[in-house]
Amino acid sequence: VDDKTINTAKQAIHQDMGKNGINPKKEQITNCPSLCTDPRITNLCNNSLFGRVYMNQLFGKNEYVPFGQIALRFPGFSCVEDSLSPAPWWSQTWHIDGLSNPLDPHPGVIKNFTALVGVFLGDVNGDFNGNFTVYKGSHHIMEKYFQTHGIEKAKLEGAKALPSLKLPKPTQLSVKAGDMVIAHYLLCHTIAPNAGENIRYATFFRINFDENTGILPFQNMWHSWPGMKHIVEQEKSKVTINSNVFHGNASYGYASSKQPSQRELTKEETINLEQQKALEKTLFDSRKFEKCYPILKQILPHYRNDMELKIHFSFVCLCTPHGKYLEEGINLVENEIKLTPTFPQWYSILAQLYYRKKEHHSVWSTIDTMFDQPAQTKFMLDQIVNGLKVARMSMSIIKAEAAWDPILHKALQKYPSLKHQLEAVKKDYDIPWLRYLTYVEKVAKYFGPK
Repeated sequence: VDDKTINTAKQAIHQDMGKNGINPKKEQITNCPSLCTDPRITNLCNNSLFGRVYMNQLFGKNEYVPFGQIALRFPGFSCVEDSLSPAPWWSQTWHIDGLSNPLDPHPGVIKNFTALVGVFLGDVNGDFNGNFTVYKGSHHIMEKYFQTHGIEKAKLEGAKALPSLKLPKPTQLSVKAGDMVIAHYLLCHTIAPNAGENIRYATFFRINFDENTGILPFQNMWHSWPGMKHIVEQEKSKVTINSNVFHGNASYGYASSKQPSQRELTKEETINLEQQKALEKTLFDSRKFEKCYPILKQILPHYRNDMELKIHFSFVCLCTPHGKYLEEGINLVENEIKLTPTFPQWYSILAQLYYRKKEHHSVWSTIDTMFDQPAQTKFMLDQIVNGLKVARMSMSIIKAEAAWDPILHKALQKYPSLKHQLEAVKKDYDIPWLRYLTYVEKVAKYFGPK
């Protein structure tokens, strides 16, 4: 979209904010509602190359779009309260539009449409700046789901009908001012936390050629996209559609035809998974970690967005005798840190895994990296102190006392309110259960596992 149209829209938003104010908590879906039908906003879509040319090429017809959602996401959006630290559960907020939900309740009706078109009024560079975030290939998973289950449950229960679906990892989109994103209605998406310094400016338009078509567009995703017909046929001739893209190296919903096809879980299999999940929680709470391991290996592929299960798995790898699963735990936690780099518990767990593996320099560098992240709020502070204790334990083992002052200085700069607890770690840094595990392994080395 050209600069003049972008600047005109942004000017209108600023003018409205100055006149009417803004309440980010109240306006959780749409900001500046009085502007939603204003031509300065709707022209972003209608007067663009998409509105004049590509809409007809994709859908076989043009439509004047009368309404645009103004979506401003301020610093702190989807972050831990009173901080700029992305909430660790943010990636689990995926959805498709039009389903009944607490912010827009309308049970019994699905307000579906054909395509979501986003126009960005400012640059969004790098992750965690309020990025529009997509789950690549998820439109194929959704189509498969509705082919199998129909739409009645989604009609009645809304967004709650979809929580157990297995999705690919989220992809945060970096964009420039004037960029447009065209997303299929069935593509699962969310908004990443805004831990940056700028407001994320975006407008969204719903293109709808699917009124009064019932279940058809849910079970045949390209029903209203005649311009995609030849592309879809081309792609299908090369590959077979994989209904579970998470479990292979598939991308965009397609898998190599040489791979075994994935099938939808039956109702009985789903019930069994839930039972196994409940059993694992009971065993974990009873500290029967070795019994948790095979259950977690079985169910984790079906609950890839379940933070609690991933934390359980990392602790199981940490606490199982003889360190036989340490490498698996390290791999999982390192991957989670890439996805959620501001969650202190992952750094604390990773440091403990490295400690058990006797990679003490890695312990030190892990905690040093933790203090490079934005400061956390109160309920995370025990993890901060715990991580520093692990680093202090490692330093004492490798006699790297000189490294203590720089890391303590960095910690105090980030958390001045924790001065007493952090300085106390210099003398009181024992974590008894972690020391005990290490001691047991030393004994076992000489006297055998029993």
